[in-house]
Amino acid sequence: MPAHPTAAASSLPAPGTVGVWRFAHRPRERSTPRVRQVLGECLGIDAQAVKLAVGAHGAPALAADAMDASGAPARLGFSASHAGEWLLVATARGLQPGVDIERIAPRPNALAIARRYFTDQEAGWLATLQGAERELAFYRLWVAREAVLKAIGRGLAFGLDRLRIDPDPRAPSLRWIDGDDAGAWVLRWLDVPEGYLGALAWRGGPRRITYSPGTYS
Repeated sequence: MPAHPTAAASSLPAPGTVGVWRFAHRPRERSTPRVRQVLGECLGIDAQAVKLAVGAHGAPALAADAMDASGAPARLGFSASHAGEWLLVATARGLQPGVDIERIAPRPNALAIARRYFTDQEAGWLATLQGAERELAFYRLWVAREAVLKAIGRGLAFGLDRLRIDPDPRAPSLRWIDGDDAGAWVLRWLDVPEGYLGALAWRGGPRRITYSPGTYS
């Protein structure tokens, strides 16, 4: 990867879409340069010119005075997540997406974690499953939950038990969230490498997910 990746022209996600980029990721590698690369490409500016700030709850965001190549305000939400060998970055116009990726690994304490941090309904459902089936279901609940929490901008501080997920393998959904309308939220599984799970969430109407052309390495 170039030390200072640049972007020649704006490629903002089209209205009605959420863009997802996938990068190879090395242990202890910082994700910020890749995030800047994506944002620079979206805004049509040099990656190092991207102005980042820290949101009210500690999540990274574009600075309030950030602009695109035309000088217009950069109304672009983004989210990033990395696990193992992969990094995902999601961007969208006019809304805040949340993205999460996790590597699937043996989790013999999945039920104990769910009973401590998830809702009673979710923990009760996991208790009816066994072995690898329970572990995969746990990861689906976790990844989808993380995506929503990142879209909220609070992360784990919001409270893992303040939302309930339906982790349907085909189409996940948010069934309940404390203080908000769960029906206003969209959850989607992402196309990620084998051995991983990825999810994308946002609050707003239906949008099409667009993937970057090819995989960055």
